[in-house]
Amino acid sequence: MDSQNSTGVFKDTPHFLIQKFISLKIAKMMIERLHATKQSNAHLPALFLRKHPFRPSLFRSRALFSSSRKRSSKIRTEKVVETKSSDDDEKSKYDEQKRKRLNHMPWLYDIEKHKTFAKTWQKDVQEKLMELETVEFIGDDTFMADVNVNVFAERGRKIVFHNNCRIAANVYLHGPIEVGENVSINQHCHMEGPIVIESDSRIGPSTSIFAFNHNFDESETLIRSQKVKSEGVHIGEDVWIGANVSIVDGVTIGAHSVVGIASVVTKNIPEYEVWAGNPCKKIGERKRPPPSGMKKSTRSFTGDTLPGTSNINTYSNLN
Repeated sequence: MDSQNSTGVFKDTPHFLIQKFISLKIAKMMIERLHATKQSNAHLPALFLRKHPFRPSLFRSRALFSSSRKRSSKIRTEKVVETKSSDDDEKSKYDEQKRKRLNHMPWLYDIEKHKTFAKTWQKDVQEKLMELETVEFIGDDTFMADVNVNVFAERGRKIVFHNNCRIAANVYLHGPIEVGENVSINQHCHMEGPIVIESDSRIGPSTSIFAFNHNFDESETLIRSQKVKSEGVHIGEDVWIGANVSIVDGVTIGAHSVVGIASVVTKNIPEYEVWAGNPCKKIGERKRPPPSGMKKSTRSFTGDTLPGTSNINTYSNLN
């Protein structure tokens, strides 16, 4: 029986034969189209024809290739610039945080990577301070914070920092003051000279040293109208003064001694003793090393560099 009739073609033919016939028909059309394309675009690269047999018009000239390369190059350049800018912003953000960290924890300056990072701007900070005030930095390893640090040393009230000092943020220093080697002055310290701090001493945060007193003997005269007197304060080498300590004028704190937190020092403290309280009293002693093992001071202080400090108490081991 004939498979064709008036109502359709291949009506009784199995579906798989119909699909095969259609596939062969489509394949034949594609081959014919491919041959026609090759003949009309023989000048185009064979590789292009294999990949894009039905889209030869995409690349009609070399100008289009060139334009495409330029666009790609521009996109890559923009990406590189954007990446570099992002990296710079990230670096700047962390540099700012590192600087803040050093300002509030200046002992980190002892670590070489932090010193390398801060060396340049430290030089600028110190040079500017020496230009504006009567300040001297002896040596090149001192760290001076630049966050709310108020250093005032007018003529006749000089401030001297010997090598390797560490000055934290938010301090107030009014000369005359002499600070020995390896001395650290922590945050929020307030010092009114004349003051001498010998080598290797540690001054805790929020410590106040007032090396002067207001006269108030004349009750009929306002205190603010009466004269100020000053004897000075002397702190020996290797002294540890805790946080929130107050030291009044005329006090000498002996070498290798310790002053407890929140103490009010109104009397001289001998060497190697531990004092604390308000008013400050002796609460203990440090073990003294044998004479042969005693570490000698690397620096002698006479107060000669500080005008008006000739009456500061000094020890016999000082020149």
